[in-house]
Amino acid sequence: MDALIMLIILLGWFGLGLWLAMSLAAGVLRRVRAGGARAAGLPAAVLTFFATFTIFWAIPFGDQAVAKRHFDALCKTEAGIKVLEKGDGTLGMRWWVGGGGVKFFNETGLTFLETLETNRKYTRYTLAPDHPEGRTVEFDVEVPKSRYEYSINNFTDMGRGVTASDIRVTDLKTGEVMARERILSHSGWIQRTFGAGINLYSAPCFGPRAKEEGMVQMIAGVFKP
Repeated sequence: MDALIMLIILLGWFGLGLWLAMSLAAGVLRRVRAGGARAAGLPAAVLTFFATFTIFWAIPFGDQAVAKRHFDALCKTEAGIKVLEKGDGTLGMRWWVGGGGVKFFNETGLTFLETLETNRKYTRYTLAPDHPEGRTVEFDVEVPKSRYEYSINNFTDMGRGVTASDIRVTDLKTGEVMARERILSHSGWIQRTFGAGINLYSAPCFGPRAKEEGMVQMIAGVFKP
């Protein structure tokens, strides 16, 4: 169904462009011949036809080409993980859901996590003290004390149809971004207008890392000694 809708849109735009180009070309041909230059009439009409048809198609699709070039350049320099500052893992981190397991704490250098639950209360997750096999414990806290926060969906307009979605570790005390993982996407007018309904959005650029390891890699970069 989505493909059919897109096909109808493209055929309609093609037909409109063809009609406009032919109409203008015919008008040029009549005017040139009326002026007495019959030999120049056909070349002028053909030039008008192709120029009009090209410009007409560039209106909805031209900005996509510009966005793609900008996207490719930024993908090499902006996408992926950048650790900007080191933090103290013993001061804890706040994030949106659940707690980490033993492996998570060992790999990232964090001492504890705090999450806001649906009842508007916080739960703290931490490694159990003096447990040789390693396990985590959790308990409710009235007031969170984490110094850092892990947040998603921080959007930035990078210009020329390119958007960045940042995952960040932020120092809640200073507001400083300690690390960010930037995911880039790009779109043109056609995608922005019809993409949500018919899945036209282009594949994002994650940068040089495995998607599944990105979160742990970034957090460890900030807190692991």
